[in-house]
Amino acid sequence: MAQYLAGHWKFVVPVNWDGPLEHIAPPDGCVSLFICKNARHHFQLMGLLGPQLNMLETTFMPGSVYWGIRFFPGAFPCFFDHEIELLPKQGEILPRNEWFEPFLEHLSPDFEDAELFEQNLLKAKRKEPDLEVAKVVREIVKTEGQCKVADLVQQAFVSERQLQKRFRKAVGLSMKELARVFRLRAALAQLVMQEQGVLDISFDKGFYDQSHFLHEFQRFARQKPDQVKRYLRSIQHHDVHW
Repeated sequence: MAQYLAGHWKFVVPVNWDGPLEHIAPPDGCVSLFICKNARHHFQLMGLLGPQLNMLETTFMPGSVYWGIRFFPGAFPCFFDHEIELLPKQGEILPRNEWFEPFLEHLSPDFEDAELFEQNLLKAKRKEPDLEVAKVVREIVKTEGQCKVADLVQQAFVSERQLQKRFRKAVGLSMKELARVFRLRAALAQLVMQEQGVLDISFDKGFYDQSHFLHEFQRFARQKPDQVKRYLRSIQHHDVHW
């Protein structure tokens, strides 16, 4: 499943949390299929979240457990016929139906065992990934977004116009947008998980200077680096994968 899935994530809000939690999450260039259960309020739902260009801002209720899978950029159309660009940026709730139920049946209440979920998902695969798009995505991921679109186009066996069109249809973002997300996400990971200053990160991630990085980060996160760092460090993390 590695060529289709970028990873799993899980987010838990304690039952005794004081009121709704205003949460922010960095974009990852992926479409996410998510499931939410809340025993306290007796509801369960499944939905899709389109690729983001900016920090996701959402509200979680106490006692909620969210679990999701991130489709590798370009892999989502292998399973769904939804138009990615039309997916709401705050998520689209899927109706409960014969497709929905088998996935819920094979998930433990705490979402710890995802193997059967993945097996069911693989059975639902409709087609293979677009190979030209997949090649470009791999290069963007490998370089953490520090690559030029012109170089990506030069390696393709189709015209730039065709590649751009196919890429946006499969990924939901342009090549330049996906590269921007990966570069800023890599910078954010360095900011949060390492003790490096903004100046060092600016040059390490290929920005012209500190001012350029801060401008791009503000567009990306809608907050200053120290604010985002403080919030993300306040969350108890396990097995972090960026």
